[in-house]
Amino acid sequence: MALTDRKAFKVYLAEEYYDNFKFNEEKNIYQGEFGYLDLESVMKAIEGLLPHIKVEVVNE
Repeated sequence: MALTDRKAFKVYLAEEYYDNFKFNEEKNIYQGEFGYLDLESVMKAIEGLLPHIKVEVVNE
């Protein structure tokens, strides 16, 4: 549901907070101050296929 609503995510690398990523419609990616994730990578992180990346929905 969070992906279809394009909600922002908190991104953690190796269990430590990294950045907040918001959806960039123009580029079709989730982008933060320090980087970005394409939709495929976000899905893989949610499914646990990228164990070094964790995403958490930002409560707005």
